Amino acid sequence: MIRLVIASLFLFGIAFVSSEYVPVYIWETSKSIEAVPALPKISKETFKEIIQERLEKKSLVVIFAEPNLSAEDFGAVDESGNKIYSNLASIKASRTYLPSVDEPIDVLKGLRSNELSQTTIKDFNINDIKSSVVFVDLDDVQDNEDRNEILARHDKSISNIYNALQEKGDVFAIYTAYHTSWIAPETLGFKSRNVLQATSADTAFAWNMEGFLLYVSDVPYVMINSVRTNLTQHTLDVTAFTNASLVARLVLADQPTISFVFTFTGGYWTLTNVSIVTAGSETQLRVRDINAPFGFSYQCTNTVFSLRGNANTFLSLPGMQLQASTSAITAFGDPLYCIGFTTAPIWSGIFVTAILVTIMAIGLSMMMDIKTMDRFDDPKGKTIQINASE
Repeated sequence: MIRLVIASLFLFGIAFVSSEYVPVYIWETSKSIEAVPALPKISKETFKEIIQERLEKKSLVVIFAEPNLSAEDFGAVDESGNKIYSNLASIKASRTYLPSVDEPIDVLKGLRSNELSQTTIKDFNINDIKSSVVFVDLDDVQDNEDRNEILARHDKSISNIYNALQEKGDVFAIYTAYHTSWIAPETLGFKSRNVLQATSADTAFAWNMEGFLLYVSDVPYVMINSVRTNLTQHTLDVTAFTNASLVARLVLADQPTISFVFTFTGGYWTLTNVSIVTAGSETQLRVRDINAPFGFSYQCTNTVFSLRGNANTFLSLPGMQLQASTSAITAFGDPLYCIGFTTAPIWSGIFVTAILVTIMAIGLSMMMDIKTMDRFDDPKGKTIQINASE
């Protein structure tokens, strides 16, 4: 009996830690009067009940799925101070916002799965829609875009697709994501990945030699003038390894060679150069801000190194985790995610704190300038006479 209880608690703990909560934004042309529970976190079962009742009455459902999303993204603004999701906000529809839902993509794919068709934002064509449930992946990150630019572009695309689908009748739209863009404390931990251990997925690959570690969650490939070459059979060769720099190459006979150049300065390792070597010629790709302190790794959901001015030549490393070191390593350090640490909520907190500190400083200064009385009447002496000048 005790073993059964311990096993149940262990399984419950695993399920709790592995849960990932993301926001869900729902809108529909017809007005909804169904009440939605005002809970901080909504389980899969509760979300399924909310969606299932609505889907039964809808002839067309479209689901937009970001690679990652958080509740903070909905309040983001661009450099001009305009809201990122201005197009979604302007749509005249009945809206429902659920800030924290447990893995909604799994629930949505399980409902009316026999009527579901999946496409990407690039391949979407309204004339190809034959099913009643359309799943649109928004995983089209470009190397020269920051987070807000990506979301603003998706906002415009979603609005255009929704307006086009309205001509087909009553539309039920959902905007959510596969993963959260914020790492929850209970799932962060201090775990390391050993690249020498076998990976659980057949599509994951890892390379390790000397002070170089590289892991990708899906098939890595290089595209040269629209000709694709997978890097799954490439082997790692470290050609230079010093305290100042490191050069690592992915090589395979008669195939393009990928070269990575790292420098070590000021307690940081930095990826300074990525190039493609073919038939004696070398093509330099763009590299943007890939670095981390010694002992830390760099992680990003979808990393693409592109050639400036040529969209048909690039290197794709899906789900990349990378680390370089001046000494041999076999396990990744704690990751630094590519989104960055100083986000809008952090800046808001710093700004509000600065205002309060300024108000307090002004108040203390004014209080210190108050002049109190320093002369008093003596009942046994003469009355104090104060001149007007005093």
